[in-house]
Amino acid sequence: MKFKNTSNFLTVTLLLPTILFSCAKMSSPLWVSNLPAWEKQKGSEAYIYGAGCGSGSIEDAREEAYNNALAEISAKVSEKIFVIVSEKLKKSKTLHDNETVENYETKIRKSIYKSISASLLQESQVVDSWVSPDGKICLLIAVKKENAIEAAGKAISVVKMYTQTRISEEEIKKAIYNLK
Repeated sequence: MKFKNTSNFLTVTLLLPTILFSCAKMSSPLWVSNLPAWEKQKGSEAYIYGAGCGSGSIEDAREEAYNNALAEISAKVSEKIFVIVSEKLKKSKTLHDNETVENYETKIRKSIYKSISASLLQESQVVDSWVSPDGKICLLIAVKKENAIEAAGKAISVVKMYTQTRISEEEIKKAIYNLK
């Protein structure tokens, strides 16, 4: 950039650090610092949200942020479904061989999480992004609750290989629609 006189150059030179410093002090969006509060203010009842951050190269940071946000959503959905499966499992008391309830539940929890994560990967969308002053990339992603219900149904079918527990679609819908 060429300056016609030194006063413009001095003005830009003196203002540039002030502008950069004030940009660096900009606070993160609410969804980065407090996702539940953001969801109450701006979230849609039709979606489940997750936020994640990553660092490194732009590609690595974006991928890490996306994976962290997706993991957050998958954990929310998986936990709701696991609670239902676990309650039914305890009532039916079906265990294979000499397996402990804790060991059995760990296998089921992992199966549910893996199945839901794989299903939601194709169904998620980036809603917002933010780059921190130190270059960390943060993403807000969303998954429609309808897609989460479908993913949960697939996870339940995977769980059937461990147990004969039957869970109705209504139970799944109720659990997912109560997610915030």
